[in-house]
Amino acid sequence: LTGPRCSSGADEDPLGSPDAGRALAERMPDAQVRVVPGASHLAKHTRGLVARHLCEAGVAARSVPAVADVVAGAFDVELHEPARDTAPWVLDVRAR
Repeated sequence: LTGPRCSSGADEDPLGSPDAGRALAERMPDAQVRVVPGASHLAKHTRGLVARHLCEAGVAARSVPAVADVVAGAFDVELHEPARDTAPWVLDVRAR
């Protein structure tokens, strides 16, 4: 491999620990490690659960805050408004 390498880890990942990513990075020259606080490799599964909940809720949420309110019915939710006009909203969702 040539060029920079990055090993990522999720500090709440039930499938592996950030230490595994650190151990891998130690074996690669010039590698960097990034641990994402509160993240899990199960994020894709959680997105699917959120999409199912939105569909099953039967509510026409017409704004980002309205979507957050619907999702909060089944998940722990934290909504972050954009820092500037062109930035996206960020909806942090954790399964209960």
